[in-house]
Amino acid sequence: MEWSLAQDVSGVASSSAHVSTDFSTAHCSWPLVRYVKCNFDASVPLYGQGVGLGWILRDHYGHSIHTGMVYQEGSFNPLIAEALTAREVLLWLKSNQFHHVVLEIDDLLLVNAITTYALDFSYLGLLVQDIKNLLSEIDDVSMVYVRKYVN
Repeated sequence: MEWSLAQDVSGVASSSAHVSTDFSTAHCSWPLVRYVKCNFDASVPLYGQGVGLGWILRDHYGHSIHTGMVYQEGSFNPLIAEALTAREVLLWLKSNQFHHVVLEIDDLLLVNAITTYALDFSYLGLLVQDIKNLLSEIDDVSMVYVRKYVN
């Protein structure tokens, strides 16, 4: 399933109102006034258990306004770890009543999973459904695909 998700890059931008892509983004850009930008990533060790989930929020000047990190026990592949991080970030944003947020994501597989309307009862599919639900519960939040070296 992961391979087929990675192959589908057509229509990604129009599949969801909450996700857009910019395949040409190669530099850091700041959000509009009153918006915050959130970059997040997961750290998956080669050996051992557990993953690190981390994020940083910046204002329109580029100043850091919050950093967060969570350690999750278990063995996860990188795609699941990215999905766990996205969900954790959205839960934090919702619980702290953040609005006007641009989430930059560097995992095209996850972007495609979020923008696909297929029903998927796998662990990834359930995480993606949680992400979609959280996106719909937060006012004015968007996910933007950026290249890995930009994030």
